[in-house]
Amino acid sequence: MLLALATVIRANEPAEAFRPWSAFGQLDLPKLAHGRIETECNASMKFARGISTQAVFVVDAPVETVVRTLLSSDPLRQKDSDTYQHRYFHDESDAHFDHLQLDAKFAAVQRLLADLRKGRDLQLSREEHGRMPRDGSLEKAQEFCADVLRQRWRRATQHGDLGVAGMFDLRGEIGSLLNAESAMARHFATLLAPFTQTGSLGSPAVQYWDVSDVNHTAALELGAIYHRHEEGCEQLLDVNYYASSGYLVSVTLYELVPVKLEGKPRTLAWQAVLVSAQALEGGFGLKRQIASKLIVGDVEKAVRTLQQEATEAAR
Repeated sequence: MLLALATVIRANEPAEAFRPWSAFGQLDLPKLAHGRIETECNASMKFARGISTQAVFVVDAPVETVVRTLLSSDPLRQKDSDTYQHRYFHDESDAHFDHLQLDAKFAAVQRLLADLRKGRDLQLSREEHGRMPRDGSLEKAQEFCADVLRQRWRRATQHGDLGVAGMFDLRGEIGSLLNAESAMARHFATLLAPFTQTGSLGSPAVQYWDVSDVNHTAALELGAIYHRHEEGCEQLLDVNYYASSGYLVSVTLYELVPVKLEGKPRTLAWQAVLVSAQALEGGFGLKRQIASKLIVGDVEKAVRTLQQEATEAAR
C-alpha cells in the first residue's frame, strides 16, 4: 500500500509541468491510468476561423513506443477509417504522388470529381483553378490532384511557401491559430519554428499525403510530422498545411512524459488540436460552439485509437 501511494505521488509530479501553458491544472493520474480522458475546448478564441481542443490521457505503453506509433500509424488499418489513401514519405523519390487514385465507388470521391467538373468549391490557387480538368475524365482528375500535391510539397519544402487556399494565406492561418494560443506556442516554440519563421520546412521526421473524407467530400491533404526530445519528455508536431476542402489547416501538438504507474512504464500524454476552417467563421460564435462537440468527439476517438495501437505495439 505504501509503495502504491509513493508511486502515485511521484507520478503526479510530471502532471504539474502542464499547468503553466495548458488548459489543465491538477490531474488525477489514477483515473487517467484507468482510461479517463480529460478534454478542454477553446471555442471562443479571438481568431474567428479558429478552434482548439486539448486532451490529457495515459497510454499503457512506454514513451518510446508511443512516439513510434505516432510516427507510423496507418489510418487505413483503423476500423471505420475515413481515409481512402495514405502515404508516408521522406523525399520525392518515395512520395509516389502519381500513385494517387480516386475510387468513384465512394460517394465522397464522387463529390470531389463533381467539384472538379464544375470548377467549384475546392481550395486552390488561381493558377491551379485555371488548370482544373472539367471534361469528366477520371485519369485527368487523378493527374491533376497528384500534381497539386506534388507542386505544393515542392514549394513548401524548397522555399517554405505554403501557398494559398482560395483567398487565404495558409502560413498566415497557422500563425493566427498559434497567436490565439500564445502560451502553448511559446512552450513549443522550437518545434514550431518551421511554421513561425521564414524559410523551408526544416527536417520533419516524416511527411505524408492522403485522400480522406472530410465533411462528406474527398479531400487532398498534405502534412509533415516533427519530433523533438526535450528534457524529461518527448514532443511531436503534426501540421496538415494543405487540404483541398473542409478546413484550411490543422496543427496537432503532443507532449509525452514517462511515468510509472502500478509498477509499469506508461506515458502521460498531452495533446492539442488547432483547426482553422472558413465554416467556423461568423454566427456570433454559435458555429464554433456547435463544432466544439464534434471536434472533442473526434479527438477522443483519435486518443482511443492511439492508446489501442501503442498498447498492442508494447506487448
